[in-house]
Amino acid sequence: MSSGPSPMEVSAIMREIRERVRARRARNGAVGKGREAEPAAPEMYLERLTRATLELRGAIGRLGDMPAQPPTWRARAGAVLVQVVRRCLFWHTEQVREVQWAAVAALEEQTRAIESLAAALRQLWNLDGERAGRQAVAMDELQARLAEIEMAMAELKAEGVEKAAGAYPGARP
Repeated sequence: MSSGPSPMEVSAIMREIRERVRARRARNGAVGKGREAEPAAPEMYLERLTRATLELRGAIGRLGDMPAQPPTWRARAGAVLVQVVRRCLFWHTEQVREVQWAAVAALEEQTRAIESLAAALRQLWNLDGERAGRQAVAMDELQARLAEIEMAMAELKAEGVEKAAGAYPGARP
């Protein structure tokens, strides 16, 4: 009668556990003890959004203004025509400015939302890294404990065989 699984059975069980863990890691996209590469930093996109917001603010100030002109007769005639058109569209210019201010406000809100999401993403990424580290430590501890159990079982089996051999004079170890 056996007092527990043999070291061969324990080794087979451990091999199966390791294979399952590796398969689960592969399914989840993890490689070895590491993790996937960190996602692209959103700071680059935030800089672009901030720059676009500043450009849009500058465009609002220039709306309805005369462009730079050289000191020529054609430029002066063009300026008179632009003045006439601008006076005819006085009501439209203000509406366009309101739309541009609304676009600036929306872009600034979008930037704040992305900054918030980026901070949350960094925090989650750090938490995931900590969890992966704790899992690796726990796995190492489990493997060390399993090795201890395997050694203890081998010793117990050896002692059991020796006792059995001593109890039965005709038995072989």
